[in-house]
Amino acid sequence: MESLKDVEDLYSKRDIKRTLELSERLKSQEVNLIARIRTPSPIVSFCTQDTSDKKGLIIIGCEDGSIRSYDVEGNFRWKKRLKNEVSCIYIRDDILFISSKTDLYLVNPLSGDQLSAKRLQREITSIYATSINLHYVKSLSKKGIRLLKDEGMSNEIFIGLREGGVMCIDNIHFPKSKQEERDIFNNQVKIKERVLSISADDINNDGHNEVIVGTEDSLYILSYKGEELWRFQTNGKVIRLSIEDIDGDLNKEIIAGDDSGYIYLLEPKRCRSLIPIGGEIKGIKIHKEQGRKMILTATDFDIIILDSWGEEKERIDYQNTKDISLLGGSLVICKKDMVSIYDYTMTRIIEDYIRKCKEELGYLEKKRRLKDIQNPYPAPEGIYIDYSKDREEAEKRLEVPIYGILEFSKETKEGILRLADYRPSFCQLIGFYIFEELKNKRPDEIVFSKKMVWVSESDVYNPDIVKKLLKFFENRFMLSNNEKLLAAALAQGKFSLFSYLIDDKERKDTINLLIHKGIFHLKEGRLKFAVPLFAKIFQMEFLHKLANEVFISKPLSLLYKTDEYLKKKGVLAQILKDIQITEEEWNIAIGLSVIWEKMEERNRLIEGKIDEFIALFCKLLGFEIKDKKEKTNLFFYELNMPETFIRTLGNTYILVCKTSSFQDVKSLFNTTKEMVNFAQGENLFFVLARGETKKIKKLAKESLINIVILDEDETRKIIFSFSRNNEFTRAILRQYGISVISPYETQSPVSERMFYGRKRETMLLVSKQDTNFAIIGGRKIGKTSLMKRALDVLKKEGISIPIYLDCSIIEDTQSFVATVVERLVGRGKTKLSIHQFPSFLRIISEKYRKKITFFLDEIDSLLYYDRLRANIWLKTLRVSFQEGYCRYIVSGFRELFSEQKRLDSPLFNFMQPIRISVLDEESAKNLIVEPMSGLGVTFVDKKRIAEEILYQAGCHPNIIQFHCSRLIKLLDEKERFELCLKDVEEVKNSLEFEDFIAGTFLEIADSLEKLIIFLVLETNEKITDEFIDRRLKEKGIFLDFSELKRKMDDLEIANILIKEDVYYQFSYPKFPEILRKRYDINFILEKILEEVK
Repeated sequence: MESLKDVEDLYSKRDIKRTLELSERLKSQEVNLIARIRTPSPIVSFCTQDTSDKKGLIIIGCEDGSIRSYDVEGNFRWKKRLKNEVSCIYIRDDILFISSKTDLYLVNPLSGDQLSAKRLQREITSIYATSINLHYVKSLSKKGIRLLKDEGMSNEIFIGLREGGVMCIDNIHFPKSKQEERDIFNNQVKIKERVLSISADDINNDGHNEVIVGTEDSLYILSYKGEELWRFQTNGKVIRLSIEDIDGDLNKEIIAGDDSGYIYLLEPKRCRSLIPIGGEIKGIKIHKEQGRKMILTATDFDIIILDSWGEEKERIDYQNTKDISLLGGSLVICKKDMVSIYDYTMTRIIEDYIRKCKEELGYLEKKRRLKDIQNPYPAPEGIYIDYSKDREEAEKRLEVPIYGILEFSKETKEGILRLADYRPSFCQLIGFYIFEELKNKRPDEIVFSKKMVWVSESDVYNPDIVKKLLKFFENRFMLSNNEKLLAAALAQGKFSLFSYLIDDKERKDTINLLIHKGIFHLKEGRLKFAVPLFAKIFQMEFLHKLANEVFISKPLSLLYKTDEYLKKKGVLAQILKDIQITEEEWNIAIGLSVIWEKMEERNRLIEGKIDEFIALFCKLLGFEIKDKKEKTNLFFYELNMPETFIRTLGNTYILVCKTSSFQDVKSLFNTTKEMVNFAQGENLFFVLARGETKKIKKLAKESLINIVILDEDETRKIIFSFSRNNEFTRAILRQYGISVISPYETQSPVSERMFYGRKRETMLLVSKQDTNFAIIGGRKIGKTSLMKRALDVLKKEGISIPIYLDCSIIEDTQSFVATVVERLVGRGKTKLSIHQFPSFLRIISEKYRKKITFFLDEIDSLLYYDRLRANIWLKTLRVSFQEGYCRYIVSGFRELFSEQKRLDSPLFNFMQPIRISVLDEESAKNLIVEPMSGLGVTFVDKKRIAEEILYQAGCHPNIIQFHCSRLIKLLDEKERFELCLKDVEEVKNSLEFEDFIAGTFLEIADSLEKLIIFLVLETNEKITDEFIDRRLKEKGIFLDFSELKRKMDDLEIANILIKEDVYYQFSYPKFPEILRKRYDINFILEKILEEVK
């Protein structure tokens, strides 16, 4: 039997690797576990207390209204049941306080006997009492408990209320009415927010107890008279409170924890330390170690031990903790529906060995969960932009919020101050965006210094931060295109050149506006930026894009005048070079604007001018005019679209109405319907429209035909955009939405243009004409898409006769033969038995002088059918292959994998297996970025967005497709084309996405595999075959080695688990979290066990 002594022996011999393995094994085996208490319903609250018999008290309150008491060894003491759910329990000295909605009970904690009970008028959320002893209870009447005041002792009960407020009961009986409740403390203190936690002690040494109250977003300190002494704003809900002199200075500190992941160490009117922990604070306990007080705190992920100054000393990995306590030498951990009691000393020793070994082996994880910490700087929207300079205040606003979290180097801090020109509000803005950027970094990209994140100059000048600041100021100052162009031109040293794009009067007005908004100022007769930060951020603006925006904002009829003006000034060639438009493209665009002005005469369009305009328009876009048709008042131009243009939409036309009246354009729709009747396939109609188009666009949306209205604005954007095809695509998407043409597919095999990766597998299937292949993989991993990709290549090369069959819909082997015959010679031509099948294939192969390649998809059900009939079908396939007239490429999952391994199966050594798993990272990124870019979607941060989607999808092709399809749907709903990280987070956190993930993996698992999955979720241990076998035996399931191995292999093939050395882990990192969130694990385990047994 392995023990701690074995660990000590191994460590003394410096066998570090084996020491680590044994320590982790002992931890997983829970050798430090004393007892485990399970409850029939979820735990709401629990408390502990030492007793004179050293056995201690553990009291648990549950949702079903039951109160249970145990000793530290897990032995049952007593039980009590209330009518309603328990909301809070609290023990002080010899009295147990229990609240249930508005009811307050006082109970003897040793026996469970009720001492008193009273119904209040308000719902109770928290309780705290000063020193109270049964000796001081005077009466135990129906009216309530009456407390005697002892000399030198203050007997007070403080009650926190759900609706806001604190009530105090001090040496009087419980209040009888709502009015009397108001008179206590005197006798209630009004606090607007819901009270979540409460405590009391003399923290300022004035001889009176102060009351400390935690609410939704604040911590209040109240005097003994109920007056507010101090209010401290927190980052989240204050759910845990403790008061203790933790540093031995004879002054008591407040230790508070909130749900945003912060621990606060506070003194009267001063926050001494703000400690980011990461994850919601679930419990706080103060205890002594070697004569020093330590803070023990629990989160969703860990139990963290801090010293009296908030310095982290150790992390113990215990997930899903609800609360913690120390009782004697035992660590008591409360979870959802159980309480575990551990030997605290042994726990620390094991954790210490694990930590030391990891340090020595060089892979101790040094992550700080910055992502879980709320940004301590105020949100930009709430910052008042103040131009006053104050170095001291600027430093304070930059450094105080991040005390204990971030550390700026001296050069970095000075750089920020100079960039902000020592203006406090600008320092806050820069600080906010730096913190946000660091939160988005991967843990391995973060540099640590004294357990704080080190902020370098590269973090400050990160292009992403500059872009976000630019966007903020554009929105805050509501900058026009002209203003942005002049600011960017000044920042990039091209002011004199690009200012020519704006006429003289507009230019003067724009400069005055920029001065008025505080972006420019005049210094010695020269324009300069008011703050260096502006110069930095406007360097990030793309001048060519802004110039395009300025062109687009001008009417087509006026653009040729701009051309003449720029030529006159001699700057046209330089501007065209800077805005990335060739001289030929510019001349065509100007030609179009001239024609546009001269196209109309007496409310009718001139036919020659229409032809000229359409010809130049198509030339600019790379379209070819295939044909021209004419109807009454209407011209139809049929186009040949380039292959790169979004997706093929059948026939594409540009339509021009000879008149611009609404009635004539309306009649166009009826004519278009006639066009649809004689045009084959899917059609796309572009209508070139002049004048008011609001009614026409509405008519087009209501039509069942694909009609896109190109009004003057749309046409101008297309003509003068440096990315015209994208702009042309957006004209479609603005009217129909991206979802209409989204290429992402989650329910069917992907098209050829959406097939990414699998190059090696495709090459194998196509090139090895004398080899059979078995493609093995889980559901929706891409088996069918791979087969169809290889099928398309073989069809193009013409080197064999490829036949694809979906075998999941073929019931038996005779149906299989009939289907093949029908494909090769036609329905009802020939009826064959299974034994005649090889001869039939030989005849067909000789007739066409080609080998037949069968793609048999999802053959598991046929394999099962055939196994019951002595494998006649498989033997027939093998014979037909050996005769050299055909080969087989098949796909499947469990049955195919199992059949291949059976020595007596005809499949053994008949086919080369190809295991299909997730995509490689490069292909997965391309699957995200390329189709979206083709739809005209732009990325705020392409690299980070792609990485975040990959992390969430685990490179699983179907999950990527689902995620991207939902992102496109979201962009449609928000009516924009720019994708940001917040959109990715929104999809990730949606119930639809979580359901899809759970369904993708659970639907392919059988009952026994589901049982293994949910058993693994219950533990923090490393998963091995031995662990799975042990957990199954505990549930009464006994498997032999081969059966267990087969099930674990199936879970690997299904891409649910992956194996490294002897350890398993979930292939998709978010899968366990989603299952815990979406399912009642204990209930599911119970139901699956019923199925399995």
